[in-house]
Order: sequence, then structure tokens, then C-alpha cells
Amino acid sequence: MDLMKESVDDFVSTLPSIEKKTYQNLLNLTKELEVTNGKIDKGSKNLSILSKIKKEVSKIMRSGDYKNSVDKFTDVYNKVQTLQDKYFEGLSDTFTPKKLFNEIKKVNIDSTVESLTDSGVSAAYIDGLRKILKVHITSGSSYADLTEALRSSIIGQGDTKGDLSRYVVQVATDSINTYAANYNEAVTSDIGLEWYQYVGSIKKTSRDFCKALVKRRYFHVS
Repeated sequence: MDLMKESVDDFVSTLPSIEKKTYQNLLNLTKELEVTNGKIDKGSKNLSILSKIKKEVSKIMRSGDYKNSVDKFTDVYNKVQTLQDKYFEGLSDTFTPKKLFNEIKKVNIDSTVESLTDSGVSAAYIDGLRKILKVHITSGSSYADLTEALRSSIIGQGDTKGDLSRYVVQVATDSINTYAANYNEAVTSDIGLEWYQYVGSIKKTSRDFCKALVKRRYFHVS
């Protein structure tokens, strides 16, 4: 559905400024490291920066810019529900919006927000940045290599997006598609639909299950 893809694209388009801010702030923090002849000292004093890194990135992830992007993205759940309701109203005379359907939306939104903030983004993104720092500090690598590794991870390199952008694309895409599927399943079960028509095209990434459905076109819920 174009609406869902556009919502993910709009979300991701807000991330470059957040990524640049993250990189710059971490770069400033790394200047506190003790360096000798371009090499990072392996002392415990340098390792103390790891806790500062987590606090700094967490603060950015809780900032108004990122939080607003997450909130704006979750608005698409209402739009998807509206489109699905209109579809089912035209399909079945027995369809009526129910409290359960709104609860399904709420649960999916809450799960999405959690994955894109707090523990979700911490485990997938912030912990990765801390690992980069820890590896470079404990191995005594060059300061230049550390800053380049952070830049590659945060901002990306060439056509490869940064870790946050790639994580957001995956989570946002999976979350909104999961919600649409959950909502459809709840409604079709409620109105008693048993036969489905598979609509879609084959791509290089299509799973065997999807390829089989294209060949059959119609399939029973059983």
C-alpha cells in the first residue's frame, strides 16, 4: 500500500539531521579521550566515556525532533484503519467498527513506539555505538579509525544508510504491515469471511509462500 510506504519514507527523511547531530555530539565527547601519538590509550579512564555515550545518544533519541517523527509516523495507523473500514463496509453488510478493532490498533502502536524508542532503539542502535567505542579503546586503535567507524555507523557510507535509518526502515515497515494484517484478520474473522484472494506481484525477495499464493490466487482460511 502506497500510504504505508510513504509514511515510512517520510519518517526516514527526518533522520539525517538527527544522525548528524548524534555524530557531532559523540565526536565532541571522544575529544575527552586520552590519545598518544594518534593512538587511543587503553587505560580505564578512557572506558569511562562509554556511560557518557549512552546518556548522550539516549537524550537525542528522547528529544523533540525524534519523538515528533515517531509520533507523526504512528498517525498512519489511523489512516490505515479508515481505509480498511471503508473497504470492509463496501464488502460486507455485517461489518461494524468494534472496540476490539481500536484495541488492536492501540496495542500495535504501543509496540511500535517501544521498538522505535527506549529499550528497542537502545538495544539495536545505542549499544552498537558503545561497542564500537569499547572495541577501539580496548584495542588501542587510532583515533582517526574510531571517528571514521562512528561516522560510518551513524551517518552511513556511500549508498549505505546509517544504522539508525536502516533500523527504522525495518521496524516501521514491519510494524505497519503487521498491524494491517492483524486488523484484517480480526475483521474477516468477525464477519465470517473464509475465502481470500491473494493480490500482489513476485519480486526477487518474495518468499516461497507468496509465490505459491500467486499461482493459486484464491485460498481458504483452513
